[in-house]
Amino acid sequence: MSKYILMGCLAFMLGGCASYNKKFKKGTVANVGFFADSTVTMMSNLNLQMGRKETLLTRRFFSVDEPEELRVIELDDAFQSTIKGLVKYSIKIVNIAESASTEEEMIAKYADYLTQYKEMLTERDLFDAESFDQTIEKVREQEKFLDALRAGQALLNAVAMDAILNVEELIGAIDLLVEKVDLKIDEEYEEVIRYRKILEDEKSEILRAFALIYAAYKADEPELSALRESGVIWMPEIIPEGTPTCEELKIIGEHLEARLEAMHRVSQEVEPDWNDYLATQKELRTVSNRIAIMIKQTQIMMLTWVRAHQKMAAGTVDPADWFDIGESTKNLLKAAPGAIL
Repeated sequence: MSKYILMGCLAFMLGGCASYNKKFKKGTVANVGFFADSTVTMMSNLNLQMGRKETLLTRRFFSVDEPEELRVIELDDAFQSTIKGLVKYSIKIVNIAESASTEEEMIAKYADYLTQYKEMLTERDLFDAESFDQTIEKVREQEKFLDALRAGQALLNAVAMDAILNVEELIGAIDLLVEKVDLKIDEEYEEVIRYRKILEDEKSEILRAFALIYAAYKADEPELSALRESGVIWMPEIIPEGTPTCEELKIIGEHLEARLEAMHRVSQEVEPDWNDYLATQKELRTVSNRIAIMIKQTQIMMLTWVRAHQKMAAGTVDPADWFDIGESTKNLLKAAPGAIL
């Protein structure tokens, strides 16, 4: 279930990343180290995995062989790939900064690293070949590593913002999948739903009939034509033609009471299956809402990450300010209860 509901766990990527802001004391390596460490922390705090216990009732209604599930898997894989790419990039620039002995060497390695993404970016129409080459050339022209990171910012913006915008397609695919599963659940419990509706309708009719009987008891000249026209009484002969006596009203009341008791016994037989139906639908709603929150959390994370990289490369002095949440991100948070940023 977790595979096609949404994002898998990223823990395998996070285990090898040290706390770089503690490892390095100052300078370029410390800057990119803090950035990578913060990225990994932010990613690991996202609860992106849907546990099997959360889909105990609905799991049987999903099938990985059907078009809706396959589409969600396809879009989710692409989305996850972008998220994992952010972590890989963050760790890679630390490795570059740590392994190179000079700023010039750092810049060269960074430019070479970015170059491998040319085909991917051009195929997805995020950059044309000429613009990509110009960006890489601009990166190589820099004298400071942080300046080179700033020169490459456009490439990161394109990837991250494309992923954020394309999330709408994933959300749409998930909505279609949830709608299909909802119909499957209703189909399986079709008879239970029908029985329940019949029981509810009959209960309402009987209670309305009781109200007519009660009104007749209270009236100076009781009249039961409305009760006769309603067709609620299965034994119409017990409804008198003229003014009913108290005894006749009592007989009608006993008839209705017997109907309620019989209906209650039937309701008890249906109740377990009806409760299963309600629980299954509730689980589907819970899973659907959880997915929406997870997606919103990840959108916020990507937006925050792009801004943090930009602040770092721009030379913002205090690294703690890099991951500061701006107003637009706060607005996203308001729309995503449970978000962790």
